[in-house]
Amino acid sequence: MITASTPGAFSRAAPVVLVEAVSTVPNAAERHYARRVTGRLQGWLQNHGIATLVINDQTAAQAIPEATRLVILPYNPQPSKEKLRNLRNFINRGGKLLVFYSADRELAEMMGFRLGDYHGDTAGRKWTRVVFIKDTGLENLPGSYRQTSRSMRPVFPQRPDARIIAWWHDIEDERNAPAWAVSDSGGWMTHVMLDDADSMAKAQTVLAFAGQADPSIWERAAQQAGRNARLPHQPDYRNSRNALSEHPAINPQILAALDQQHTRARALLASAKHAQAFSAFHDLRIMLKYAYARIQVPQPGEIAAVWDHFGTGLYPGDWPRTAQQLAANGITDVFVNVLWPGQAHYESSVVPPSSTYREWGDQLQQALAACGKHNIKLHAWKVCWNLEGADAALIESLARQNRLQLDKNGNTVNWLCPSHTDNLRMEKDAIRELLRKYAVDGVHLDYIRFPDPHSCYCPRCRAGFEKHEGRKITNWPAPVLEWPLRGRFLRWRAHLITRLVEDVYAIKNNTRPEAVLSVAVFGRYPTCVESVAQDWVDWNRRGIVDLISPMNYTTDLAVFRQWSAEQLGFLSSSARLLPGIGATAAESRLDAVQVIDQINAARSINARGFILFDLNHTLGDEILPLLRQGILRDQTP
Repeated sequence: MITASTPGAFSRAAPVVLVEAVSTVPNAAERHYARRVTGRLQGWLQNHGIATLVINDQTAAQAIPEATRLVILPYNPQPSKEKLRNLRNFINRGGKLLVFYSADRELAEMMGFRLGDYHGDTAGRKWTRVVFIKDTGLENLPGSYRQTSRSMRPVFPQRPDARIIAWWHDIEDERNAPAWAVSDSGGWMTHVMLDDADSMAKAQTVLAFAGQADPSIWERAAQQAGRNARLPHQPDYRNSRNALSEHPAINPQILAALDQQHTRARALLASAKHAQAFSAFHDLRIMLKYAYARIQVPQPGEIAAVWDHFGTGLYPGDWPRTAQQLAANGITDVFVNVLWPGQAHYESSVVPPSSTYREWGDQLQQALAACGKHNIKLHAWKVCWNLEGADAALIESLARQNRLQLDKNGNTVNWLCPSHTDNLRMEKDAIRELLRKYAVDGVHLDYIRFPDPHSCYCPRCRAGFEKHEGRKITNWPAPVLEWPLRGRFLRWRAHLITRLVEDVYAIKNNTRPEAVLSVAVFGRYPTCVESVAQDWVDWNRRGIVDLISPMNYTTDLAVFRQWSAEQLGFLSSSARLLPGIGATAAESRLDAVQVIDQINAARSINARGFILFDLNHTLGDEILPLLRQGILRDQTP
């Protein structure tokens, strides 16, 4: 990766420069967000073979490389006056800008737009899809892409050369606001580019603007697309084609279609029709993915599961549609996130109702009814201890009661302290209530741990550890920050977490014994015991869990194999191992082929099945349909 801090970076400057907001955003959280968004766009372009350079906003205020043809502002809401001056000079010398979600009126005006007012939508219903008009003037733009944005600031044409080329559509697919505008100065999207769905189409959108700014980009993109048009583990198209020809699932018609597409793409490349060649190779790669998916073999009886992080399915308010889509793609189990220490997606007498419950109603009841019609097992996903999403008044009340964790400096951490008996009782009461009210197939414990190695050092933890040690500890917490006493303190912390697992298992057996108790865990053992007090090997040894799901989020297949094999070695039976695959996790964005390979790796050690993170439209629309071609193919006669 070339960045502004790389020695000689400007002398090797790329045609595309991305400006990462650092000094012009107000806090560390926004700087982190700006870095993530910038890295996302840079990664998309680099995957297409396009050289890029990342500079920070301070560098952009001083100089923009002469060789640059396109400057991208992935998230620069308030550019400095100096940066605006440089960007204006860049436009005047023929460069183009690609701007995402800026709040600066001067920047909009210099590009030929009028900036509108900010709009928000916490429900995520107004802006769910971007649809391009037919004649955009840009090559290789997709027709549309999914994105659920909860804020938006529109721009409107103000010069003769400016126009709207894409519109936001709402959850009912009705057009309602400008999504993309273009002018001779470049393009402007009215929100940032999220990675929540249709990542391939979004990457293609960014590439289309880069190709418009510098048409020579299409040659590099086409060449890279040609190299990418192959199966995994094969060096090129010809070897991929030969490997496919050996499988009975690939008939002569499929091979002929692949050959025809490959010949067409090569001819376009040879004729220097690079944008068209890119599109042809891009389509060939998709065809090869489907062919690879077809040669996979289903495995009867395995758990094929998905995590649903938001707990509303793919279509908020329409669980029947989600359940039908999951069943149609061979999913057997869904883990639905419905319960936290501070909120529930259903009516509870233990914790407050969530905004999701108020907006969409009882998600657990709706999901159970819909999934039951399709024989999909439903596991109620319970977040433990972590107060993310809880109402501020509840957090303040818990803090006054000294029920929150403290770090070594006495700072409050917004997690319930597991040593507090009221917290332990509340967690168990919430699970007991859930099991009594709903006929779920399982309970799934997440965040069944401490947040990190740096808490909790509250007075109650001190008293509990002193009792465990049988002596008073002075100068708290200094002695437990040093070894060897720290080792005993960390093991004592792990006991607190194990206590809840043990109690939940007993509650489950007494209330709904047929339900399955599963846990999402950090997979690296024994590191996870010291770092977050999560001793899942002990839970397995004691028989107080039924399924263990290590979150093996990696793009490296060899690493996934290694982690899974190590985890199996710690367990009494492979039937208890349900590896988590980070299909759309922030740490490991995978395409369908990578997911297939990791599923096969889990099968190679006889794991109980697999569970995919996370149920969103990328998973639902881009990955599951390919799994259905082979890995999850229906074997019903």
